[in-house]
Amino acid sequence: MSASTISPALGVASVPPARGQLSFARVLRSEWIKFTTIRSTLWGVALALVGGAGLAGLMAYAFLVGPSLDSTLTAAEMFSEIGDRPALAVIGFDIKLTYALVAILGVLLISTERASGLWNTTLVAVPSRTPALTAKLLLSGVAGTVLGFVAAVATVLITAPTFAHYGLEQSLLDPILAQVVVGAAVFTGLIGVMSTAVASVVRSTAAGAGIVLGLFLVVPSILGLVPGEFASRLAQLLPSAAGMMLLQPVDAVGWWTLATGLLVFLGWVVASVALAIVLLKRKDV
Repeated sequence: MSASTISPALGVASVPPARGQLSFARVLRSEWIKFTTIRSTLWGVALALVGGAGLAGLMAYAFLVGPSLDSTLTAAEMFSEIGDRPALAVIGFDIKLTYALVAILGVLLISTERASGLWNTTLVAVPSRTPALTAKLLLSGVAGTVLGFVAAVATVLITAPTFAHYGLEQSLLDPILAQVVVGAAVFTGLIGVMSTAVASVVRSTAAGAGIVLGLFLVVPSILGLVPGEFASRLAQLLPSAAGMMLLQPVDAVGWWTLATGLLVFLGWVVASVALAIVLLKRKDV
């Protein structure tokens, strides 16, 4: 029997179902190809890697030469403000630069395609739209997680010789240090997802980056200048403050603090993703 048959009642040839239907795996693969070929995203990845490692190197150098530049400054005084586990402090400091760069990368993942018209073409190829955005969000989250993990590990490895010079040994095999490294990776991964979701709502790179960086960097600074307990409590609900809770050592703050920060941050991410999906389905691109 042939694949195409003639309907005796209507005299119309029935068309066999098309092979190779579009699947989510294929959509994800196409997004990966774009991620690895679009120059702006590659530059964003390189900048995040170099920026995180470079800042760690600068901090290691500063800790090493600090006492020699100031004869009144001792190593004990230099480390008094960051405790006996300085690696945790420098990871927290270094990850702030990394998450800002990851946020920009998350915006570029979609805003660059929108500006060139490639995003419109993608949505034509994926009429339901949601799989295309989901693949983009997944890729952004994985990229952010990897970049955050690499930045945290690089910070530990680069600063280890300096801290060992002062008798402060640190190792990635330390359970608490490993927990902070994983927390940093989760933090930056969620930032990537949220940034891409926000960028899908607006129409320009500047607007997307402005909203994301404003929410993570500017708004906390403004609330910090406002007196009163209400502003302080409100600042703790911002995504930056909630995410930084994941970098706190569990033996000092407990699992409840980490879980609270994760849940608050997940609330921001889920809200931004839900808004992005709803608007993507309802409005023209």
